[in-house]
Amino acid sequence: MERLTFEVHDGGLFVKESDIKTFYVEDEVMHTGNAIRRLAEYEDLEEQGRLLILPCAVGDTVYTNYSMQGWRFRKEKRLYEAKVVFIGLNGTDNYINIEFGDGHIFQFKFSDIGKTVFIIREKAEAALKELTN
Repeated sequence: MERLTFEVHDGGLFVKESDIKTFYVEDEVMHTGNAIRRLAEYEDLEEQGRLLILPCAVGDTVYTNYSMQGWRFRKEKRLYEAKVVFIGLNGTDNYINIEFGDGHIFQFKFSDIGKTVFIIREKAEAALKELTN
C-alpha cells in the first residue's frame, strides 16, 4: 500500500490511495481546521509569555539522592523514589514538592530538575554514578 495523499477541492478533503480509489473524508476538514486553530492559539500564548510547559505532573514519580541530614532514610549513593504532590508557580522560582511516602515533603526548583531531582530513573542513576566516580 502506498502512502495516502490529500487534496482539497471545493472545501472538501480528498484522500487518494494509489490513484485507484478516491475517498472523501468529510469530518477530516473540520478536525484539521480545529487543530490548526489550536496550534495558532498555542503560538500566540507562547509569544505572550503565557505558555508554560511543566517538567512533570502531580502524581509523577521522580528520583533523587537528596534527603535531610540525620533523616532515617539517609544513605549515601542511593536513589530515592518520590511522588510529585504539588507544583508551585510564583513567576520567578517555580517549584515542585515531592513526598517520599512517609509524609516527608521536599521542595525543588524547576532548575533543580536534571541536577538533584530526575524525572527519568536512568538519568538519575547516571548522575549518581558520576558522583561516585
